[in-house]
Amino acid sequence: MFFKKKIEQIEEVPAARPDAVSPLAKLRNRIDEAALPPHVFEAVIKELEKIEKTDPAVAEYSVGFNYIELVLSLPWNVSSQCKLDLARAESILAARHCGLAKVKQRILEFLAAKTLCSKAQQSILIVDDEEIARANMEHILKKDGYNCHGANNGLDALSVLAREDIDLVITDLKMEKMDGIELLGQINRVSPEIPVIMVTGFATVTSAVEALKKGAAHYLGKPVNLDE
Repeated sequence: MFFKKKIEQIEEVPAARPDAVSPLAKLRNRIDEAALPPHVFEAVIKELEKIEKTDPAVAEYSVGFNYIELVLSLPWNVSSQCKLDLARAESILAARHCGLAKVKQRILEFLAAKTLCSKAQQSILIVDDEEIARANMEHILKKDGYNCHGANNGLDALSVLAREDIDLVITDLKMEKMDGIELLGQINRVSPEIPVIMVTGFATVTSAVEALKKGAAHYLGKPVNLDE
């Protein structure tokens, strides 16, 4: 009885609509109806065959599909009343690399770079002569997915900056050899694009104003509340 019901349920499932046409099939029909010049038709068919083998979730599928849509939208086989110097126009396009293939390549490069940037870990340099404070901050930031580097003082921090790609520096104010203010000045001189957050257990309005005037992105007092 159980298997009989299952068979009946399977038989009741409606079959796929025979008239359903996929987007790529519709696109192929439009290509066939467009009366494209032979060389354009050949290029478009090659692009279509390429995206037919591509996962629709991949960026290149959308780029290829839109590329064909653009080609089909152009006024092929339509005479113009204007006196156009087509040879001159073609030479300009070739010289400035503005052809459709080049445009498509640039779009793909942009999407690839954007994907890489979104997946890249941000690197933070933590500078503090108190090992426990530095280790605690590294532990918390690593849990949030950041790549952390540590330094005991400003001089050590400059060595790290010379060999690593750092996105943010969090530095203590009071340290031996080179304090946070001097380190801030060195970073602003060599790598001004790197933001610096100043941290100190001796937080005063005067020290905060001095750090911000010298280019610090932010100023925090100890113990640090990372939600700030």
